[in-house]
Amino acid sequence: MRNHFFKTLHGRFLTALVLVGILPFALVGLIVVNIETRALNEQSTRELTGLARGLAGELDTFLNELLKDSQAIASLPQIVSMDPAQQEPLLKDLFVYYYNYGQLAIADLDGQLLLAARPQELVSIAHVPSFQKAASGQQGWVIAPNLFNDTLILHMHTPIRDANRNLVGVLGSPVPLGTPANILAEINIGGEGQAFVLDEMGKVLLHPDPAVREARRDYSQWIELPSAGMPGLVGTARYEIDGEVRIAGYTDIPNFGWTVVVDRPEAEVLAPAVATRNLAMGGLFLSILLSTVAAVLLSRSLTSPVRNLATAAQALGAGNPTAPLPQNSDPETEIGTLITAFSTMRQAVSDREEGLRRSEARNSALLDAIPDLLFRVRKDGNIIDTKVPATSHSALDDNRFYKTNFYQIIYSLGARPLAQRFIDGFEEALQTGSVQVVESQLEMNGRLTDFEARYVITDDDEMLIMFRDITERKQAEAAIRKHLSALEAANDGMAILDHNLIYTYVNDAHAKIHGYAQAQELIGKAWRISYTPQEFNRLNKDVLPIVMEKGVWRGETVGKRRDNSTYFEEMSLTLIETGEYVCVVRDITQRKESEEALRQAQKLESLGVLAGGIAHDFNNLLTGMLGHASIVQATLPADSDASEQLERLMQSAETAADLTRQLLAYAGKGQFAVRPINLNRLIHENAGLIETAIPRRTELTMNLQEDLPLLEADRGQLQQVVMNLVINAAESLGEQGGEVNISTSLQTLQEASETEFIGGDRLAPGSYIVLEVHDNGKGMSKATIDRIFDPFFTTKISGHGLGLSATLGIIRTHNGGVQVESTLDQGSTFRIFFPASTKQESIHVPHNFIPPQINGRVLIIDDEAPVRRVAEDMLHVLGMKTVAAASGQEGIDLYKQHADNIDLIILDMKMPGMDGEETFRRLKSLNPEAKVILATGYSESDDLSTFVEQNTVEFLRKPFALSALAEKIQTVLLYDTTNT
Repeated sequence: MRNHFFKTLHGRFLTALVLVGILPFALVGLIVVNIETRALNEQSTRELTGLARGLAGELDTFLNELLKDSQAIASLPQIVSMDPAQQEPLLKDLFVYYYNYGQLAIADLDGQLLLAARPQELVSIAHVPSFQKAASGQQGWVIAPNLFNDTLILHMHTPIRDANRNLVGVLGSPVPLGTPANILAEINIGGEGQAFVLDEMGKVLLHPDPAVREARRDYSQWIELPSAGMPGLVGTARYEIDGEVRIAGYTDIPNFGWTVVVDRPEAEVLAPAVATRNLAMGGLFLSILLSTVAAVLLSRSLTSPVRNLATAAQALGAGNPTAPLPQNSDPETEIGTLITAFSTMRQAVSDREEGLRRSEARNSALLDAIPDLLFRVRKDGNIIDTKVPATSHSALDDNRFYKTNFYQIIYSLGARPLAQRFIDGFEEALQTGSVQVVESQLEMNGRLTDFEARYVITDDDEMLIMFRDITERKQAEAAIRKHLSALEAANDGMAILDHNLIYTYVNDAHAKIHGYAQAQELIGKAWRISYTPQEFNRLNKDVLPIVMEKGVWRGETVGKRRDNSTYFEEMSLTLIETGEYVCVVRDITQRKESEEALRQAQKLESLGVLAGGIAHDFNNLLTGMLGHASIVQATLPADSDASEQLERLMQSAETAADLTRQLLAYAGKGQFAVRPINLNRLIHENAGLIETAIPRRTELTMNLQEDLPLLEADRGQLQQVVMNLVINAAESLGEQGGEVNISTSLQTLQEASETEFIGGDRLAPGSYIVLEVHDNGKGMSKATIDRIFDPFFTTKISGHGLGLSATLGIIRTHNGGVQVESTLDQGSTFRIFFPASTKQESIHVPHNFIPPQINGRVLIIDDEAPVRRVAEDMLHVLGMKTVAAASGQEGIDLYKQHADNIDLIILDMKMPGMDGEETFRRLKSLNPEAKVILATGYSESDDLSTFVEQNTVEFLRKPFALSALAEKIQTVLLYDTTNT
């Protein structure tokens, strides 16, 4: 039965109708729907992308105009004057004229607002990043909250420079985001389409929906954001937001890093295609149903409309959307529905093509807004088209740019060599097919103007040439070069390090401080080569974290030069916005050495004060010892067995007194006693002390010439020279030990002798005692020998560098000289030359002192009780009466009471409260003829010698024996006897 149906004419016609008529129509409908769907998608993305480009261009132009207007305002003379009386009225007028700004205000370089066009609180804007950039000399902008509320605002800040290009202030010109938002609102996207702007992080900056704008919705997962160095970014995206799939076109705003996005719901874009598809499917179903019912009746009427409809579809495919459609007498039939659907589809395609034409017109308008002069040129140089930018620079208004040949234009606007560069770039682009960029100058309005030309091959026969005025950029580059010249002229070392601490810039001073002849030698090298490993670890561990946290660190470091020598430096390390570090260093080695020298001098001065105090107290003790011993000796019979022991006791006290005088000399409170000295005997006497002072592994040997003449020197100073030389020699042996040899000899220097001494000293001809100290230690280089006698130079870890310097001073004071011979790893030899003396050594001969008997009364003034007691005992032995006072004031009071009965005053010069000098002057004011013996542990200096007047005053050095006291008393009293 089924097979019979298909054999009938009705069945065959129905089958043929279905196969030949309905199915092809259905397939054509589906194909057309599919084509329309793709066309709608492509057309929509092109349209959205074009809209995004147009908006980006408008926003870029708008924002750049705002920046340029701010620059123009900042350069006005009344603004540059920084005079509020001139600035305020002008700001108010400019605020009315430049209505896009939300405010116009002037701030000083510290960020304090000085005045504003519109009344507001004059707060500090120092924290605003764009102000900080402007305060450093560059125009800056930033999206940040309003100073007085939480709304976002576009802060623009422009540096104000005076006639000498010096920064004098900052112009603030904030722009409410509502102003650029109006540009978005003016565009007609249609339906539920929307345009919005993303910031550099991909978050919503401007959006028609306040909730989305306040939430700062993040689109970075769908929108490709611009990055540094990337050309203009254009793209499309498809994403789902809140359950709705949307199609978007986007592009970036070149100079601001923002992204303009225009999107529409995908369902809205594809609605016509969906409707057409639904209608086609419905029509197909109805057609099949009706064909089975009335194939014969409908065959004729169905075939003709379908054929006519196919003709209209072919015409549409050929670009003719006005071809006639079949008559649709019954729109509810399948063919009628199909005709209606096709008509709807054709109308939709026409509407999309019209939208595309409008989009192209907008794109053309955006192209006109590009601030470059554009030429479309054939390869023979003939100009096809010229576009002058809407915001034309005055240098681009010259009508010579409208000539018909590129070669003629260029040669007419510049000197031949300058113009030829643009021609060479044109021809180079033709030969290579690659983009060429050329910079040169053309004569515009009577002056040379810097231009940049970019040549781009667009097809086989055409080229696009873009001309841009770069005069301002060249001026900025010149200013940068001027700043670099200033850095190069600085005395401080300056360097820039990248985030990996690699040198990227170094000035000459920085290179020289680190021992490099050229700054280029440090470029590309690691910062760590300028420091020892230990110092760099300290910087890396302690300093860099502070810089990362606070942005800057200042302090002292130890630098390393190219030859591995070290020095002290003062450093300032600053982290800048680019992630780089600015390093400024100053060599402070000399200052540190001076500070160290001052500390050493203060230390020596403190030690001197301590030594002087000890010597004074020790002298008072020795006075008691020597005084009582001399009393006992004077009272013993001449043949007493105790006399010899007392003599030794007194010699020991005298030796201790010599030591005390050395301490006083060290403290600067005494004079050196130069006397004939036997150098061999001094060395033997100090042998025990020397062996105690040198390391145990040192072998000390002596080779002293017999019958050596004497030399005239201070014993303490000569002992210091011997000790310094021997101890230095022993320390040069190191831990392994070695040998130190001390030798003496007599040598004669001739007048014609070419013997050289340290420091270029030349000794007079004659006989010299030579002290030689030799060791087999580490030895010294020539450079070290040249510096060992310099103050504060030392090769020891704990040395202060004063030993050999003091030694040389002592030797020169005694008219001597020094020779040094040394070889590395073979030892050193120091030879000291002292002039030989013809004097004989004084030998102390013990004798029995018989005290004389002297009449009179003596006033003793001394704050030390032991000294007063021994003086009283001594005077009683001499037969004199005594009165004692423990202070200067008490002595004055006693003298006033007993002046007529006092024949002599013994006065201590160092007492607390009223000292000896003041007491002496008070006594002399009471009685100018008063006889005084000044007793002190110090030597008779110039200050004390002024008190000794015509034998009425004598000087007695502590400690003193009975014989010395008796001699001084007789001298003073003898004056009175011989003059009465």
